Amino acid sequence: MLQYLSLGIILGLYAGLTPGPLLTLVISETLQHDFRAGLKVAIAPIISDAPIILLSLFVFHELSDFEQVLGLIALTGGCFVLWMGYESLRFQGVQLHLQTEVVDIAKTKDRTYCLTTNQGTLTATYVINAAGLYADDITRMVGDRHIHLSLRKGTMLIFDKSASHLARHMIFGSFSESHSQDIAPTAHGNLILGVHYVKTDKKTDTSVSRDGIQQTLGLGRQLIPALSEKDVITCFTGILANSNMTRNGDFFIAPSEHSPGVMHVIVGAPGLSAAPAIAEYVVQLLGDAGWRAEEKAEFNPRRRGWPRFETASMVKKRQMINTDPKYGHVLCRCEQVTEAEILQSIHRGARTMDAVKHLTRAGMGRCQGGFCAPFVLKQLADKLGIAPTRVTKNGPGSHQIVKMTKAAMNN
Repeated sequence: MLQYLSLGIILGLYAGLTPGPLLTLVISETLQHDFRAGLKVAIAPIISDAPIILLSLFVFHELSDFEQVLGLIALTGGCFVLWMGYESLRFQGVQLHLQTEVVDIAKTKDRTYCLTTNQGTLTATYVINAAGLYADDITRMVGDRHIHLSLRKGTMLIFDKSASHLARHMIFGSFSESHSQDIAPTAHGNLILGVHYVKTDKKTDTSVSRDGIQQTLGLGRQLIPALSEKDVITCFTGILANSNMTRNGDFFIAPSEHSPGVMHVIVGAPGLSAAPAIAEYVVQLLGDAGWRAEEKAEFNPRRRGWPRFETASMVKKRQMINTDPKYGHVLCRCEQVTEAEILQSIHRGARTMDAVKHLTRAGMGRCQGGFCAPFVLKQLADKLGIAPTRVTKNGPGSHQIVKMTKAAMNN
């Protein structure tokens, strides 16, 4: 504990002396008054953040036995981590094979692996099995048939920002050993309610039923009676997988028992906070298996930022529009997402409607894409050079347009 508190103090002092608004205030107070006045401002982050840090440690320690809360944190943070990982890898020269499904893995005579996919074949000396819900499919391909997954399905509700005043912090209720519920504000201001888990044996069953919505909402009203169904703007289901190799949904990270060079990474909840440590541990396992890594001299540790028109100041907005007039064309009125942001998301790898939504928030507002979706679809079709009928919501089988209206009438 002392180690982490000491580290926090050091980081707090560093933040106080880093060039920026806080340093400007420190210098201003020192010049106007004296050294002590400047020092008080510099150490203010330590005083203000210490209770928050201690409270966070206490809360997460108390919630460690409640899988619903951990599942909520994992599911909501997972998308953000995936996006950051995608951005970091793409700008470091890593080749990403999107929409590529591994259907078979075979060992070759030269001790490598041949991965057969729906997009062709790939060869690799080492394979990291981080396939999530489909990790057990990969384990069977490499001979580890003793590894199995158990699945649970959880429903979550997202509320309109007009209801955000009902909760400013996470509210968690433990009603019994098997019944708990929580609601919390997201990073963008909406409230998220969940998770009500039920067992399932279908990995693709992310359907949401009205009964599931009513059950989740009813449980939420035990925390906040004022929650209204009218304020629910969308709902979704996530599936949590646990491995039979560990107890209580713990992580299973280990080399394959039958295929040298294959590492299984089956992560429970919450995987978000553990992701950096998991990566370091997998690198260690690969080194133990014979992999020799060389530090990349040109590695860039900083990911390029993502400019947001909605949160920019008026001065910044004018600068953005002067730089690119497309920033002045708002496509998503609910979330104030501009045409320039849509085009940038496509340029940086978005290939589906959901990918654009996850990167820009276009379609995440009250109307859920009712206004902006046609514009986003058109931009995807134009920039990717494909017909509008080939644009999908989230990959194969989710096409937004089946036929053009006149073509359907003629048939």
